[in-house]
Amino acid sequence: MSSLLPPSAKQANTASSAQLLRLLADNIPALVAYFVRDNFICLFANRAYAHSFGLDEFSIVGKSVPEIIGTDSFGVIKPYIERALAGETVSYARQNRLPDGSERTFEVTLIPHFNDAGEAAAAFVLINDITRHAA
Repeated sequence: MSSLLPPSAKQANTASSAQLLRLLADNIPALVAYFVRDNFICLFANRAYAHSFGLDEFSIVGKSVPEIIGTDSFGVIKPYIERALAGETVSYARQNRLPDGSERTFEVTLIPHFNDAGEAAAAFVLINDITRHAA
């Protein structure tokens, strides 16, 4: 149906789709991000994901995992990232200190995104705060 729209309507439809995606992502009760394989750089993060690391949903884009979570934390989760980039869906739980100093328990799921060649070119990240269940 969008192919029947004039170019200006297609652009408006694309902008509306981007705004809707942002609205949805920023209002779900989970942390969501998308990282590409090369240096595991963030291409997308919802507001909750970015805020949990003291950033906003725009400044986090272009940063690597070590820049976002710190080198010590990166060392802990690197094996999970490597497994996801090898094509495996990986889930694990970990403690996380938020910028306000509070401790949270996160359940993290890394889901590989395969390119046309069948290689894991990126990963979707879904994080749920399970602190209340872990107590």
